[in-house]
Amino acid sequence: MLKFDWNILWTFINLIIFFVLMKVFLFKPIKKTLDKRKEL
Repeated sequence: MLKFDWNILWTFINLIIFFVLMKVFLFKPIKKTLDKRKEL
């Protein structure tokens, strides 16, 4: 039986958290700025 490696799980969880945070704090403001620019 394979021994489960917890490091892989934690890495995966951290990546998901990182992407969610990036999406909220980086992509939303950029999208808002681009939408504003498009209106002009």
